[in-house]
Amino acid sequence: MVINSRLGIPLWLCWIFFLVSVILEGAGTTCMKASQSFQKRLPAAGAFICYNLCVLTMVFAYTRIEMTIGYAVWCGLGIILTSLVGIFFFREKLSFAKVVGMIVTLVGILILVWFQDSIPEENESAVRFSEEPLVEKA
Repeated sequence: MVINSRLGIPLWLCWIFFLVSVILEGAGTTCMKASQSFQKRLPAAGAFICYNLCVLTMVFAYTRIEMTIGYAVWCGLGIILTSLVGIFFFREKLSFAKVVGMIVTLVGILILVWFQDSIPEENESAVRFSEEPLVEKA
């Protein structure tokens, strides 16, 4: 059984789930920083909630987005988002190296997305679950 045929999620909706996941990851990281090592309860709870919702939305995104592309893009966008949050909200210093690093990360993301193999509508490379049990009954 193929995962995406069972769920029937369109590719465009998977990318929406994907972007929501990136935003939730950035929000979770921001809450974690604001919690001051989990000393402040509300931001700590926000981090917990955001990270769990982040994982949940990625589950739906991965039904149609290849993991090799999705995870790399997710990490790159998360790095850029959290760097910008750190600079604008936590007043972290913006250095030349940070700017170059974010630009290189963004270029890498664009290369991955623009030059990926065309994703088939049914995504033949989707994970398939075996109908056979992992442990045979005696």
